[in-house]
Amino acid sequence: MVAAQRYIADINGLISTKNPHFRMVVRVISIWKMYMKADEKEIKSLELIFIDAQGGKIQATIPKSFMDTFINYFEEDCVRQISCFDHALNIVSGYHCSKHEYKIVFEPNTIVDIVDAVVDLDIPNHVFEFTPFAEISNFIENFDFYFDVIGHVIGVSEPIIDGEKKRISVELEDERLKITLWNGDADAISTMMADHPVMLVVLIMQYVKCKKWNSESFHLHQN
Repeated sequence: MVAAQRYIADINGLISTKNPHFRMVVRVISIWKMYMKADEKEIKSLELIFIDAQGGKIQATIPKSFMDTFINYFEEDCVRQISCFDHALNIVSGYHCSKHEYKIVFEPNTIVDIVDAVVDLDIPNHVFEFTPFAEISNFIENFDFYFDVIGHVIGVSEPIIDGEKKRISVELEDERLKITLWNGDADAISTMMADHPVMLVVLIMQYVKCKKWNSESFHLHQN
């Protein structure tokens, strides 16, 4: 029996993704290690964001107990076929990197396959879902989903050194939203603005979170 291609949109509470015939081809658009809150040096899991040919996105978790089994299969921008995985409600505390109701959970018997380069071309590298400024300005509490933002840069603050970290505040047009950038990203936009003072700069960011800063107005922070 030949398995039909399945998509992220097919994942729901009524279907078993542990079935070997449920196979998805996805691109990794982000990957990072999650650390324990009690000990920031202890790894909790490997987290990934997948995107498929339909533009659907979903978060995936590889628990620490068998992270070594899969870590060498994945890097940002790679395309893989996965099967025999579990899925669970995306209700973990903190910020969610996907609005999908579920998240993928790897198991010891999850299968990961490298796909043909032709298949690679069918899956986009990025799909943006820009949140309107008006909607962001109406957030009354910290928004628990990461989101995408685009805007014309109209101001950049002087760098602020906070311990070993550096941050700057970037102001965007219209609702005059502020985004805090850190370290390398802070250096990059500061240098760009200094080298091209009359150039129109449009900032596009993915996985931004909204958080109240020092009990003042809401700022946007990069992931």
